Amino acid sequence: MRRAIALAAAGLVAVALAGSLSAGTASQGRLTITTVGKLKTFGKGAGTFKLTGASAATSDSGRFTYPRPVESPPLKTAQGMAYVDVKRTETLKGKHGTLVIRSVLSRFEVAEEDDWVSTGTWSIVKGTERYAGLSGGGTLVGLMQFAADASNYSDYEISARYEGLTQES
Repeated sequence: MRRAIALAAAGLVAVALAGSLSAGTASQGRLTITTVGKLKTFGKGAGTFKLTGASAATSDSGRFTYPRPVESPPLKTAQGMAYVDVKRTETLKGKHGTLVIRSVLSRFEVAEEDDWVSTGTWSIVKGTERYAGLSGGGTLVGLMQFAADASNYSDYEISARYEGLTQES
């Protein structure tokens, strides 16, 4: 009898612990963001974005901006390829709220002086409305090309794809 009571008590403790752990566990989801826009004179970037995935944000679209990013002096890989490290904070304002993300990337010159490809990581800094309580991040890849309609020698067309996992708290 004591053994049955002990087993029942242990079972109740296990159920209670499992319930408290799952109550605090965030749900996870995949998130994809694509951006297309302009970068003026290696300064402010602006354009449009599309977001898909993540249970808190099934889909959205709107405008994105970022101030002049912080760039490292020119660096080289072990094999001698030149690149620049870039850090920026991007604000995406959509129909369902605002999402602020931080990106850390390496930008490599491609075949022409005015063509660049970037790879790196991103993470969510904060969100409002539907994005409130969303956290996570992932990887990104981007392209920067001299703008055909440039009014300045350093006006660029930019595009990027952000992929990652998010959690709702």
